[in-house]
Amino acid sequence: MDNTSSEYETRLKEYVEAQNIKAEHLVYKESLHTVADAVRVSGIGIELIAKTIVMVGQDGKTIVAFVPGKSRASTKRVGKLLNQAPPNIASAEEALELTGYPIGGTPFIGYPAIRVVDKKILEVEAVYSGGGSDRSLLKLWTSEIEKFDTKIARIRK
Repeated sequence: MDNTSSEYETRLKEYVEAQNIKAEHLVYKESLHTVADAVRVSGIGIELIAKTIVMVGQDGKTIVAFVPGKSRASTKRVGKLLNQAPPNIASAEEALELTGYPIGGTPFIGYPAIRVVDKKILEVEAVYSGGGSDRSLLKLWTSEIEKFDTKIARIRK
């Protein structure tokens, strides 16, 4: 793991501790860049994997959509939920600039954003998502999601 990866992971761990968030940080030797990688490397079932999709609203604000790992986020549904035009999916460079984390490791928390959560996420006790780098996951108890001023609806395609 390079120093940059560990810096991202350290920043996320410090945020979780400072905010007293019920979560667990897990680091792996192999890349978890994609959902398929995360399932294969971690052995965690796909139904417990969640993706953080970074979007940019028409007003330039950062929006993050949290959806089940086997789903895609619907920009139309996100836009409708937020009463605005559908946002654009951020490029890898934009996502890093907006969240401070690289894609493939972007956590749902730890940076300013408008957060929208697919209601299916709340059907399980905890989900695993980006842990700051492409070699880590954050196990986040779904009861914690409400702490982040989230909007909850069906946002998956």
